[in-house]
Amino acid sequence: MLAGLWGLGAATLSRQLEARRATLVAEAVAAARGVVEEAQEALLREARILAQDAAVVEGAVKGEWATLARGASRRMIALTVERLADVLLVLDARGGTLVQVPALPRVSVSDLAPVATPRVLLRVIDGRAYLLAAAPIRGAGDAPAGAAIVGRRLARLERSLGGVAARPAIAAVAGDRLLGATRAEAPADGWAAAARTGTVQIAGEPWALQPLGPIAGLWALVPEAEYRAERRRLRGWLLGSLAVAVAAVVAAAWLTGRTARAARRTSDSADDLDSARRFVEETTRRAQLAALLEINKKIAAAESTDALLRAIAEEAARLLDVDNAGFRLVEDDELVLAGLAGTAAQTMLRPRIKMGESFSGRVVREGRTIVADVAEVPEMVPEHRAADARLGYTTYLGVPLRAGERIIGVFTFRARRPFTVLDQELAEAFAGQAAIALEHARLYREASRQAERMAALADVEHLLSETLDPDVVAQRIADNVRGLLAAQASVVYRLEPTSGALVAMAVSGDVGPAFPRSIVLPTGAGVSGLAVREQRAVVTTDLLNDPEVSLPPEARAQIEQAPFRAVLAVPLRVHERVIGALGVGDRAGRIFEEQDIRLAQTFADQATLALENARLFALETARRGSRPSSTSTACSSSSSIAPAASSAPTA
Repeated sequence: MLAGLWGLGAATLSRQLEARRATLVAEAVAAARGVVEEAQEALLREARILAQDAAVVEGAVKGEWATLARGASRRMIALTVERLADVLLVLDARGGTLVQVPALPRVSVSDLAPVATPRVLLRVIDGRAYLLAAAPIRGAGDAPAGAAIVGRRLARLERSLGGVAARPAIAAVAGDRLLGATRAEAPADGWAAAARTGTVQIAGEPWALQPLGPIAGLWALVPEAEYRAERRRLRGWLLGSLAVAVAAVVAAAWLTGRTARAARRTSDSADDLDSARRFVEETTRRAQLAALLEINKKIAAAESTDALLRAIAEEAARLLDVDNAGFRLVEDDELVLAGLAGTAAQTMLRPRIKMGESFSGRVVREGRTIVADVAEVPEMVPEHRAADARLGYTTYLGVPLRAGERIIGVFTFRARRPFTVLDQELAEAFAGQAAIALEHARLYREASRQAERMAALADVEHLLSETLDPDVVAQRIADNVRGLLAAQASVVYRLEPTSGALVAMAVSGDVGPAFPRSIVLPTGAGVSGLAVREQRAVVTTDLLNDPEVSLPPEARAQIEQAPFRAVLAVPLRVHERVIGALGVGDRAGRIFEEQDIRLAQTFADQATLALENARLFALETARRGSRPSSTSTACSSSSSIAPAASSAPTA
């Protein structure tokens, strides 16, 4: 009978495990499908709006990129700066590209023409999978005039999938070959066999594979490592439980009598002890909740980050009954001192420390809570170790601060006693509050910076509508870029077509005493020269020691006296022709991030538009045989720019 009951239970548990697995996979696939459908709807919405924009319709009907550049640039720039889209195109009725943002890599979509109805399709651009939404542009009488296309990289869906409990992924597959995926570790081939079996191996782990739809070639991937581990645990548990059950039957009679007698003797004492334990736990829990509630109030009140971290450190130290607590925040490869409580100022002496020379750095590297004896931590700054010994600290507790998948800092405690499990749980709760406060402050700063950037773009666009003088626009662009990137200097250059030299049109900030305001860079010199030669954005953390950057002796001597070493440079391009560059300089070691490059490229496009407008106006004035004095500056500033090609501009 025992064996029969055991077999029935084993079969029931196995069926329940399989049913739970099927439910989890179905829910994950449905969530992934929802993410794709949401992205499709967003792209189609933006494509329809762009296709109905008056300037876009006029430019497509006329087949003129200039109309598009003047009238639709704000909408297109906003879409890319706000990261609503990764690529934008406007096609004419024949499928020819009128405008593409960004300019490179070039996207070939001529086979889409004509676009009769809005639709979404999957395309590979420069080795990456994109979702492209195309909407028809219609002229007078609803006549086809072209198409507006808005695209987003498939890999961008990873952030949306991160909120799904099962952490699914999405892959785009053509036959046996991978086109793109939200998981970088996805294999490049072997997908035909995986589709037949319904399973694919990614980084040595099994993933369930199911078609996603409605776009052909999209598959949902659901990790199965946890399910298979649970199945192994169930098998082991079932075998162990059988042995335990047999032993339990033999021992049950003997234990029953003895247990009953012991229970009667200890019941009264156990009740008293349990009541006391519950009272202490409830008192402690109330104190913890009150402290966390107070921290939440301070976060909502938008106190300064330093004051808030100090308050969190003081409350945590009080509840853990220690006199030393403090924060360090991640900044590049260093940890920077933040809010301190108690004697932390006497032990956390250095304001900045490297990751590899501290207990805090170990917590960040391993990404987990660590409790360690002072003697067992070799990665310590000598003066910090001496301070700990002087004050009698014997134990460290470190908790990482997490914002999503990122570790943004560490919360550390020192004590003269061992830390308990309750201490760890309480420290982790306060670390979670600190991470929320830091992320709140970061998002507020990002929103403020985004508002400043959009205001600066609107300012430059307004200026473009008021003047044809490229020098005036270039100066405004140089000032805005330097301010928005918090850099030390920025320069807008125009390219002399005959000599290939870069001549400064506008300089903002401190370029050093050795540089004249009319800077001239020989062909290919400096980071800006490299950006012009390779027609791409170039960054360096130290241009004096970068082997890719060419510097003539005179230029090197001038830069040695300048305050900047890190440089970001982007070319100014019209069609496939480079007409200048935008350079930004800052302190040595600064790392210009992707968002900095996008911002610089956006302002470079505005500078390109100013130069091209001035050149076209000069050509038109010359054609008509009249040159009004009010535009003489614009004409002379652009006289060295060669005529534009007939293909579409890449803003």
